Amino acid sequence: MFCKNCGQRLSDEARFCSNCGEPVSDVVKMRFCVVCGTQMEAAARFCPVCGMRADPEETDTSVRQPVFGEPTRQPAFGEPTRQTAFGEPARQPVPEEPVRQAAFAEPVRQPVAEEPVRQTQTPLMPAKMFSLYEGEPTIGIAKCTGTLTVYGDRLEFKKQLGNAVGGAFGLVGMAVSRSRIKEDPLLIFPLSQVLQLRTGKYGGVYNTLVLVMRDGTTVSLCPAVPGSSFPQEIVNRLHPYMQ
Repeated sequence: MFCKNCGQRLSDEARFCSNCGEPVSDVVKMRFCVVCGTQMEAAARFCPVCGMRADPEETDTSVRQPVFGEPTRQPAFGEPTRQTAFGEPARQPVPEEPVRQAAFAEPVRQPVAEEPVRQTQTPLMPAKMFSLYEGEPTIGIAKCTGTLTVYGDRLEFKKQLGNAVGGAFGLVGMAVSRSRIKEDPLLIFPLSQVLQLRTGKYGGVYNTLVLVMRDGTTVSLCPAVPGSSFPQEIVNRLHPYMQ
């Protein structure tokens, strides 16, 4: 700056002119551009003519402080950050692990209900009269008498008469015998439950059809005619269905 009275150049800290003694308050503070020499006001930081900084050695060393409430810049993923302690690297921000999407739940497969076994309706052989025995006796009294019908998946025995013992007690005995067969008039022997199907003998003259069941029981069916070939025909006819 310069003295207003005599034009003496003064330092910025001077309070009085070193030449004429005028107080600094009466002095107009002026500066000159170091490049082009243009006179500038003391507060000017750049030359209005050439744009040169008023004081080339002046540097702004102040650190800008963040304003309260202003969001701070977060380091990008993978960007190195300054170390917080000597030799100790700063902790890198851990990227958020992507949320694993649950797979779309597949519908639970419902168990398929087993379809009921459809029974064959067409007989393989015509129905004929047979007497039914428990086990495989060579002589004895039949449990009942009825008709036997052969199908490809079963044998059906329909009771029609009671056992022969009932006839020994006259009409009353026959009535009782007939009433008993009404309780379970139809017996079904599925081939899937037959373990063995073969022929046998009853009284030495009757050919019988023997059914050995998987539950351990045995049933014999005897035709009314001695020497009948019908039991053997049934075995031959059902043999392919039991494989």
